[in-house]
Amino acid sequence: MRTPRGEVEIELIVHASPAQGTVDWEMRFPDGTVEWAYSRLVSAGRERSIFSFVLLAPAALLENLEGMLEAQAAILTEELRRLKRLVEDV
Repeated sequence: MRTPRGEVEIELIVHASPAQGTVDWEMRFPDGTVEWAYSRLVSAGRERSIFSFVLLAPAALLENLEGMLEAQAAILTEELRRLKRLVEDV
């Protein structure tokens, strides 16, 4: 993760459940802090779905997390592609 104060290596763990329509991101920081982002895909009738994404406010100061949203957006884009393939294959 890149911040104005430099870069920090984080552990990113993806928890995905195709059966439940969920993709969650667990972000572990070197200081032991753990942050989360959650996404859900819910059926809204025939050939319709509702997607939600929640990024919880981080415990760290926002200026220390600059660039994090861009990195998460890239990861989310790839996870959505995977989820789309799974949903279309059902």
